[in-house]
Amino acid sequence: MLLNLDNLVTENNLNIRGLIHIGSHYGQEYEAFRGHGCTNFLMFEPVPWTYDKLIEHIERCGTEGVKVVTANCALGKSDEDKLTLYLDNRQQASTTALKPVKHLELYPDILFDETIEVPQRCLDSYLNETEGVDIKDFNMINIDVGGYELEVFKGAEETLNHIDYVMTEVNREEMYENTCRIEDLDKYLGEYGFVRVATAWPNSMWGDAFYVKNEK
Repeated sequence: MLLNLDNLVTENNLNIRGLIHIGSHYGQEYEAFRGHGCTNFLMFEPVPWTYDKLIEHIERCGTEGVKVVTANCALGKSDEDKLTLYLDNRQQASTTALKPVKHLELYPDILFDETIEVPQRCLDSYLNETEGVDIKDFNMINIDVGGYELEVFKGAEETLNHIDYVMTEVNREEMYENTCRIEDLDKYLGEYGFVRVATAWPNSMWGDAFYVKNEK
């Protein structure tokens, strides 16, 4: 998370009731959101061994006063049997459903030397079909899926109507093959009333952005 959550909460008067975290990795941001009053978590992590570490982290941190649901699957624009992921199993630092391009130039030590197949769902159908999960409990999405963000949002059209805030990785360059660019996300999320209010760029190619739904 390149953007400072404390600053975002203060500057935008955020009230984060529930977080849908897509690409949760080990759950490193769980405590930060919990510290800002978030009481509902829905966490997606597709890589099986990374998912196991996510579960371990949540158990270590505890769940007193919060509800946590986890799912070991990828998200996309439709429900499919399998999605192929590229990953660097040595470092376990990056995972993407798109073939890496400029990412290999910027981070030559991250090799993406392994592929695995994982289940894929679309967020709308997951929320509609999963017992004990209510879409109304969530008002923020935090997503980091290696340039595949737009495909995930295309499968979350109903969900986005209930979301107030979006934090996402964004790209200026073709970090991955057919990656969405920041202007693509600006346009798509703008159709649901979202306005980008903060962006952080560690370099010229990729960064993080934060969107708030504009109340009319």
